[in-house]
Formats: sequence, C-alpha cells, structure tokens
Amino acid sequence: MPVKPAWLLHIPEIVDQLEVFDVPVLDRAIVERLFGLRRRQAIELLHRFGGYEAGNTLLVNRLHLIEKLRAIAGGQEFQAETERKGRLIEAVEQVRRYHAGAAGPHPRSARRRSSKAG
Repeated sequence: MPVKPAWLLHIPEIVDQLEVFDVPVLDRAIVERLFGLRRRQAIELLHRFGGYEAGNTLLVNRLHLIEKLRAIAGGQEFQAETERKGRLIEAVEQVRRYHAGAAGPHPRSARRRSSKAG
C-alpha cells in the first residue's frame, strides 16, 4: 500500500489558507511552504494538480487547486485516512492510560501507607 501524503489530513487548513490568498496563481515556493513539502515533491504536486510552466516557473491556478483539494477532502480516501488516524490516536491513548494505571502508586507512597498501618 503506498504511503499517504503527509499533507492529506491537512487539506482543510490548506484550503482555508488558500482562500485568503489574494493571488490568482501559486508558484512552487508557496506550495512548498503551504503543504510542507520539499522542492521535488512540490513540483510533483503542481503537476498533479494541473500546474503549467510560465517561463522557468511552474504555476497552478489557486481556485483550481482549491477545487481539487475540496474534491479530495470529500472523497473516500480522505475520509478513510481521517478515520484511521482517529483510531490510531484512540489506541495510543488507551495504551497510555493502561500504562498509567498499571504503574500503580509510587513505591514510596505505598511504603508510607504500610508503615502507618502497622
């Protein structure tokens, strides 16, 4: 199974940021910062979302990108990944609660209680 992109679960925040930008197109540097990507990953993402070359610069239409990201967020892959992450967080919390409970009282406090009882 291929690795899910790290930005997948951040689509709602990315769309929110894109909506406040007052530019018609985005370049690679903006995409790098917005999605938290490296240069090559940003270029691949720009191509994936209909990027085009203007001189030596790769650009993508901001409104087109928003539309594509919303479609992904409404899709089954996004929903499944969101649910998977929720289950993972819950499992980690259960393990943390189990270990906190299994540790029991601190050994010094248990010793004090037993010496006071005797």
